[in-house]
Amino acid sequence: MPLNLNAPRVPILVTPRRIEVFWSMVDTSGGEDACWPWLGKRDESNYGLFPSGRRGAPVRAHRFAAYIGNGPFPMELHILHRCDNPPCCNPRHLFPGTQRDNVLDMLAKRRDGCLRHGRQKPRGNRNGAYINPERLARGEAHHMTTLTEAQVREIRRKFQGRKYGCSRLATEYGVDATTINRIVRRLSWKHVK
Repeated sequence: MPLNLNAPRVPILVTPRRIEVFWSMVDTSGGEDACWPWLGKRDESNYGLFPSGRRGAPVRAHRFAAYIGNGPFPMELHILHRCDNPPCCNPRHLFPGTQRDNVLDMLAKRRDGCLRHGRQKPRGNRNGAYINPERLARGEAHHMTTLTEAQVREIRRKFQGRKYGCSRLATEYGVDATTINRIVRRLSWKHVK
């Protein structure tokens, strides 16, 4: 059952037995400063799931770890990771914050999806296709092509003579009329003179 993040947060039930069971499901062998990964069940986002102790949805393991390790916090707050490791349950790596704090933390750590390998994805004239066009498979070298360069020249010649329209050429060459239109307007197969 997926965790419903929009559901109201359940107060965390803490008993000595639950604390003992919880820590038995955490790998603390790395030491005090290392990440302590959750060994139990995880959700689709890789966050650990610990039974809430009440009927209903489980609590995320890092929330339980923050609660028993750092003390109570308002239930409406998120628990953020300093280490950016979702299964980590080390209370030293966890701190409460608002959704805004979570987003600002994500942006500060460059985890916003617009960045790759610590750099912004190249766009516009910095894009690899623009800088190194020779690396792209074009024309007959492209794995999806159905036409040859000779056929493209023939299509352009036939279209210029106005004896053939896009639909008739498309039927003749077994491609879509839009493909023919792009060829004669030189939007595709630009490298063919």
